[in-house]
Amino acid sequence: MVISTSKPAEIKVLSVQDDVKRGIFKVRYAFRVAIQETTTTIEEYDEEGNVTQKEVPAWQYEEFVDEIELPLYLKPSLDAILKTMYDKAKPVLEANAGYASAEVPSEISVDEED
Repeated sequence: MVISTSKPAEIKVLSVQDDVKRGIFKVRYAFRVAIQETTTTIEEYDEEGNVTQKEVPAWQYEEFVDEIELPLYLKPSLDAILKTMYDKAKPVLEANAGYASAEVPSEISVDEED
């Protein structure tokens, strides 16, 4: 779950890299689903260094980051391609959003049985 104080775009292009030699470009993007308005608490410091807590409007959402390679000739159509992918993936991502926040243990022990 990601929390932001500004309303997020549903699709965010994180980076684009051209590989002219191979005739492709690589796009790293984020799909954001289950966007909900909420509040969050922030700490503010006054001139004397005193801390006060303030509740501010915020947005929470699940974010899925991925990367694709496409032919360079599709670069002008990137927004339409990502929108189509998002529209098709959104129901699946929303249904499985809970998996993104599942905790994974850092150490796992396996009991050996003979």
